[in-house]
Amino acid sequence: INNYGTLEINHNFLLYLTNIKKTLRFIPIKSKNNDFHFSNPLGRVKKVHGYYKVYIGNRVVTKLKPQYFEIVQDCCKGFEFVVDGEKRAVAKASSIFVQDTFTVVPDKDYRVNIIGFSSQHKDESGTAVRLKDLDKRYSIDKAGKMYRVEFYKKNKFCAMIMVRFR
Repeated sequence: INNYGTLEINHNFLLYLTNIKKTLRFIPIKSKNNDFHFSNPLGRVKKVHGYYKVYIGNRVVTKLKPQYFEIVQDCCKGFEFVVDGEKRAVAKASSIFVQDTFTVVPDKDYRVNIIGFSSQHKDESGTAVRLKDLDKRYSIDKAGKMYRVEFYKKNKFCAMIMVRFR
């Protein structure tokens, strides 16, 4: 009953709704005409007072506070990561499991923002990141083990990949 499944937004990113925090802030979406696709048939979204309330049945699972962006139309289908020393291609709107560290392989066409990671650089690709390097306040889940990696092209939002620490 408490397995809420997933919510894919605009085919750019995926949220796991089970054990998700009550409120997520700065969610990059379009100002209108967003496409919300649930794996759970009881899922729906309702915009209320500037937030998007995410429901499974009659239960509010989370509230999304949007940060409106123009969405890149020609975003690539995936990105390269090094996960625990192994290079992997990761599709956008998906997730990866990490035991120890992950690094986003730099791509000159994209800027990477790892939400919850503090860096001196605007582009956070090329840096090995461990769970202890991330601020738990920015995690997606209540356990503090799931984080967003956002990709931008020419300051427009492209895609997001979830990093899930074991």
